[in-house]
Amino acid sequence: MGAKFWLGFVGITIACGVAGFVGFMLLSGFWYRWGFLGMFLIIAVASLVAGWIIDRRNERRRSAY
Repeated sequence: MGAKFWLGFVGITIACGVAGFVGFMLLSGFWYRWGFLGMFLIIAVASLVAGWIIDRRNERRRSAY
């Protein structure tokens, strides 16, 4: 495993850390502004949208066979 692999690994690790920090700051902001219900609604809507997108993508894959 060369330098390219390790630089990519470190870059991905840093990107995940930054994304986690930003996500935590957003969720804590929602919690602070809207309380538990607001944060729960944001997470529920985001989960439903992600599930809908994944379901549509899988439906296209199944219909291609």
